[in-house]
Amino acid sequence: MSLTTYKLDIFDSTSADAATTKLTDVLLASTAAPTYFEPSKVRDVYYVDGGLCCNNPAFRAVALLAAEVPLDRIYVLSIATAGMPVARDGQESIGLRQYGWARPAIQLAMMGSSGVAARDCELVGYHYRIEEDLERTIELDDYEAAKTLLPALAQARANDELTLEGIERWLAGPSPTGDIFAGRWKGSYSWMQPDGTVTRTPEKLQIVQAGDFVYGEVESEWPYKFWAKVYVNVLIGEWAGRELRGSFFLTRNRETDVVSGTWVGTGDSKPYTGDWTWSDRKDDDQ
Repeated sequence: MSLTTYKLDIFDSTSADAATTKLTDVLLASTAAPTYFEPSKVRDVYYVDGGLCCNNPAFRAVALLAAEVPLDRIYVLSIATAGMPVARDGQESIGLRQYGWARPAIQLAMMGSSGVAARDCELVGYHYRIEEDLERTIELDDYEAAKTLLPALAQARANDELTLEGIERWLAGPSPTGDIFAGRWKGSYSWMQPDGTVTRTPEKLQIVQAGDFVYGEVESEWPYKFWAKVYVNVLIGEWAGRELRGSFFLTRNRETDVVSGTWVGTGDSKPYTGDWTWSDRKDDDQ
């Protein structure tokens, strides 16, 4: 949370200024919980803990992914940091004035935002949350208590049968009902420009698949990524490059294991179209 703008800032390794930003500065800012630690400076701005409004960052990650893929393709594993069971009637808050509200207000903000994120994560394809209730509160700056209590709790949860089942389902992902497209492919695509000129570009594709959902990244003269859904042996999806984006329709020939079809795109006010072919697939372990 910026003390200059009072807004949440997300530090991203792909941002323009990432190369000149120290990871240690970001970590100190991200953990600068008010009343526990001093604000921390990143470049020319002072920050406090973003947990005040985003204590559980899981749904923030979902929101970033949702710009590229449907919610039902997203699987979330959320590991809580443990907390005290809340069973209060609010009576202890009556009469609090000024600074007496400092820590209760912070706890309300952090626990409230975490709870909202956990509920909103139910919107995705699969969400599994691992959490544990403590017998007593561990203050944010009490690292001795954390070292004493948390490892045993974590180990017990890691050995819990229900926890293992929940994690295994997250790792496995949904079961596929259609063809498998995962692997490393050699490909090429043609594209027709508005003036009728046709060019063909070779490329290499790396594709992963979870259930009937496919995600791929492409190395070529014009690198891009794509995501799609499998319908038996047909793949329908979208792609996005640096400047252009569009959609595609591909069919896998089960005898030759060649995937081919058409794509369309735009982005600079001009329409583009062409064919797309994948062949010579290799599994990741080959």
